[in-house]
Amino acid sequence: MNSYSRVGNTKVESGLPDRFESFSVNNDEIFGNIPREKMPGPIEQNRDSIRSYIEHAYGVGVVILEHLDKHLRLPKGTLASLQRLDRVSGSTLRMLRYPPQPEGDRRTAFLGHTDIGTVTILFNVLGGLQILPPGKEAVEENWMYVRPEPGCAIINLGDAMVEWSGGVLRSNLHRVYFAPGAQAECERYSLAYAIRPEGVQSMKRLAIEGCVVPDAEAGEVDLDCTADEWLASKSKAIIAGKNAARSKGGRAPKAIKVF
Repeated sequence: MNSYSRVGNTKVESGLPDRFESFSVNNDEIFGNIPREKMPGPIEQNRDSIRSYIEHAYGVGVVILEHLDKHLRLPKGTLASLQRLDRVSGSTLRMLRYPPQPEGDRRTAFLGHTDIGTVTILFNVLGGLQILPPGKEAVEENWMYVRPEPGCAIINLGDAMVEWSGGVLRSNLHRVYFAPGAQAECERYSLAYAIRPEGVQSMKRLAIEGCVVPDAEAGEVDLDCTADEWLASKSKAIIAGKNAARSKGGRAPKAIKVF
């Protein structure tokens, strides 16, 4: 679903309103996987450019997925086959704008979170994005800025990758703070293309013979639902305040004997 979120529509960790606005373009609508919607003029007038951008961003995502196939010892194309561009998935291009914050009242603009999908390709010019290093408590002094590099994208792995890899891959907690230095006086824009699993795909770990995805441990419950069901459950937990933001994954892979 295409949607607009005004400044202050959500809350940050302190309970204060956020400090960004965004417009989300549904991948499925752009590619005709679902019926076309009427969108605001600037979006309608640039449909071809948006489609081209998504195609290129998805292509970057596929390159990353193929590398992860290799490292997880999955057959080539396994991960990409679970999130094809022409199938209903809920993948989204999100356009975000962060107004400059008043001096003396600068704080978190977008609360700490992990991404729900599989891979997010993020482009931004100004600083402000922060990550929480592994094993660190979510207190102010532990957050670290991610410095944008010209011509480069920032890549986040999402929670779906944690599930499919049995916890080997990690989705990291991140947030948007005010930009450092003189950048804090400028508007910050970013483009985030979030790839999500096809709605009908299973969220069970990829227990394929010969891969390094570990088996479920004693007492560990493996997911047995579709991506649509999993997403609905996570969304419900977030609304109910029962989905505490934290980094997930980072488990040791299963040892594979080499003869």
